[in-house]
Amino acid sequence: MKKMMCRLMMLSLILWLALPVVAQQNHQHLKETFQHRLDSLLTPVGVPGMTFGVVFGEGDYINLSTGVDDLESPQPLKPSARMFGGSTGKIWVAAIALKLIEEGRLGLDDLVAKHLGSTPWYGDIPNGQDITVRNLLNHTTGIPRHVMKPALWEQIHADPDAYPGKVECVSVIAGDAPLFAAGEGWGYADTNYIILGLVIEKVSSEKYEDLVVNRIIKPFKLSLTGIQNSREIKDLPSGYTGEGAPFNLPAKVPVDDKYPIHPMFEWEGGGLVGNVLDMARWARIYWGGQWLNEAMQAEMIKPVHLRTGQPADQGWGLGLHSFDWDGVRVLNHGGIFPGYETIVAYFPDWGIGAAVQMNADRLSGKQKMPPMAVLLEMMKIVKNQMPAH
Repeated sequence: MKKMMCRLMMLSLILWLALPVVAQQNHQHLKETFQHRLDSLLTPVGVPGMTFGVVFGEGDYINLSTGVDDLESPQPLKPSARMFGGSTGKIWVAAIALKLIEEGRLGLDDLVAKHLGSTPWYGDIPNGQDITVRNLLNHTTGIPRHVMKPALWEQIHADPDAYPGKVECVSVIAGDAPLFAAGEGWGYADTNYIILGLVIEKVSSEKYEDLVVNRIIKPFKLSLTGIQNSREIKDLPSGYTGEGAPFNLPAKVPVDDKYPIHPMFEWEGGGLVGNVLDMARWARIYWGGQWLNEAMQAEMIKPVHLRTGQPADQGWGLGLHSFDWDGVRVLNHGGIFPGYETIVAYFPDWGIGAAVQMNADRLSGKQKMPPMAVLLEMMKIVKNQMPAH
């Protein structure tokens, strides 16, 4: 009953926005309310600037910004600014993998060794003979994080215009002890998604990057989203991170309009640069049931516990995190790429997608409130119009 009431209230809000006589006034009022809230958060959050996007329906959206794009030469941060999405790129990897499963070209519980076992590098992957595609998607493989290996960063810094390939990235953890037996714990690792990307490429005979462009970005007209395949990114504001360890980067990026290292090293661990409005749109399309059939959608949102890896009421699903916010279910994924931090969320009870990006990450010493806290503060504007739980 509560879910039905929420949906009715959300429908009322969308219809309210859509009434031809008052649509412009109502939309402007809501936009001003969101803008005031976003502006009020800038100082307590502490970052130079933030962007916010929210999508209510096919044509109902709001895209805002606050703050500046650079502390030393400040200009207003534009709502259309693009930032590295970090691990939010995994949302798209999971979407391609689940679509291939839906199409019968891959199995959710296939052993990964079925697809990659014949490759010379795969035999030394921790738990390599036991892990499944599901384990990769929900981070229950027990595979260590390759991004924490100094050898990887030495290679990345050796030539800023080059970057290690996918197999090179994964191979730095070859021979390491697993963190736990496959399926018997939970441990987040970009490594899982690079291996998943290699599985995708094996079963599809296409590059993952081509798949995501041709099956998602172009068809859904997500024009501000792209592969981060260059050190020079158009419309990228300055970002602020922690100088030196752990990534040995300057406190401010890019430097002379070039990112200090090549961002392609991230591969399927992230791999996309984008804008909050595109992210909110894709969240609503994908998590809102327009991409997968009902059965696959149900598999996608099944959470496992963030310690045990066992089924739970909230936790990690197949390429997403889920939790209850005072009775409201939130599907989401966060991301950090040095200098930038992102959160993307979908509220299934309301049918709303939303996203926040900041041009300072948690390592910068500037960020006093994480993107998820900001997003929930923004979404209280919607929540306060819904029935009490």
